[in-house]
Amino acid sequence: MKSFRFIHASDLHLGAPFRGISAEQGDVASALRDATLKAYENLIELCRRKKANFVVIAGDVYNAADRSIKTQLAFRDGLASLALKGIEVFVAHGNHDPLQEWIASLSWPEGVHVFGSTEVEEFTVKIDHVDAVRVYGISYGTKHENRNLLKKFRADKDPAIFRISVLHCNCGGQVGHDPYVPCTVRQLVETGFDYWALGHVHERLELSADPHVIYPGNTQGLSIREQGPRGCYVVDVDEAGEVSLEFCPLDVIRWKTLEMDIENFQTLDALDTFITDTLETLCEQEGDRPVVCRIRLTGSGPLYPGLGRVGAEKDLLSRVRDTVLKLEPFVYVEKVENLCRPELDLARRKQEGDLLAELLKISDEIRETSSVRSELEGCLSELFENPGMRKRLDLDEIDDAELHQSLDSAERLCIDLLESSG
Repeated sequence: MKSFRFIHASDLHLGAPFRGISAEQGDVASALRDATLKAYENLIELCRRKKANFVVIAGDVYNAADRSIKTQLAFRDGLASLALKGIEVFVAHGNHDPLQEWIASLSWPEGVHVFGSTEVEEFTVKIDHVDAVRVYGISYGTKHENRNLLKKFRADKDPAIFRISVLHCNCGGQVGHDPYVPCTVRQLVETGFDYWALGHVHERLELSADPHVIYPGNTQGLSIREQGPRGCYVVDVDEAGEVSLEFCPLDVIRWKTLEMDIENFQTLDALDTFITDTLETLCEQEGDRPVVCRIRLTGSGPLYPGLGRVGAEKDLLSRVRDTVLKLEPFVYVEKVENLCRPELDLARRKQEGDLLAELLKISDEIRETSSVRSELEGCLSELFENPGMRKRLDLDEIDDAELHQSLDSAERLCIDLLESSG
C-alpha cells in the first residue's frame, strides 16, 4: 500500500451568522460576519502547506439551502486553488445544504467530486500513479434525510486499497444534534471500511481507532456553546495502513466562558479590576486570535445585593466593553451572566416550613430528575398551550445547561422576593 496524506474537515457552515451576537463596534461586526469564510481560507492554506494528496469535506459546506452567491463563489475559488496544486477534493452535502435545494449552479474545477444523493458513489485516488485509495460517499437529497444511508455502503475487498467512507450523520446518539441518519459505532465498524470521515456533530470526537471513526468538528465555532479550538484533522496513512491523526485549528475567532466567584471581592471596583486584568490576560493567551467571551459571575458574597438590582448586568456589560476597547486583537464580551447566590444557608432554610422552603424543595426535586427538560415541560404545560408563549419558550432551542441556569435564576428570584418581603 502506498503511503498518503489527506485532510478531513466538515461543517464549514459558510455564511453562518453568529448566534446571540449584536456587535455595536464595526470592526467586531465585520470580523464576525467573515469568520467562517476566513476559517475556510485557513483550511485551503493548510491543505497546500501540508501537501495533502486529497481533501474530504463531510457535509454542511454552507449554512443554509439558500446559500449566497458570495459563499458559493468563495468555496469554488478555494477548490480551484487546490486543483492547481493537484489536490483532489471530495464533498458530501448535509442537512444544511441538501442537493435538491441547490440555488445556483457552479462549474467545478477538475479533481472536485461532489457525491450525489441517490446512491453511494466511489472514486479512486492514485498515489504515484498507482490506485491506492477509494473514497465512498453520499449527499443528503433533502434537509430531513430519513433514508437508511448506512445500508448503501459496501466496502471493496482489495487489501491493497485503503477505503474511506464519508457520511453526514449522528453516530452514537450525540446530544444536541438532530438525529439524522442515526447509527452506532459498532454498525460503522462492521462495514469493513478503514476510515469513517463523519460530519454533522460540531464537537471533535474520535469514536473508534480500529477502524477510525472520526468527527473533526466544525471549522469555526458559531456560538457560546461551541468553545475551544475548532478545525480539521490531517490524516497520515503509512505503507502498512496505519493511521495517525493531527488536529489543526482553523478558527479565526474563539469563544470562551470566564467564571468569576464573587466571594473574595468586597467592593465593586475590586471586581472591576479583576475582570479587566482577566480579559487582558486572555487576549495575551490567544495571541493573534480575537475572542468572544461570556462572563459568568458565581458564588456568594457582599456584592450580591448590588449585582442583583435591576439593570446591574447591563451596566456592568457596558463598562467592561468600554474598558477592553483598546485590546488588540479584540476581546468582545457578548454577555455578563449573574449566577450568584445570596449569602443564605439553604439547607437550614429548607427546614423552615414556609412557602420559600417548599419552593426550594421543589427546585431540588426538579434538578434530581433524569430529565429536567420533561419536568419543566410538565410544569409549564399551561403556558405552552398559548401559541405565542410556546414560540417564545421553545425548549428545543435551549440545551440542558441553559435549562439548569434558568432553574437557578428562578430559584434566586424566589429567594430575593420572599426573603426581602420578610
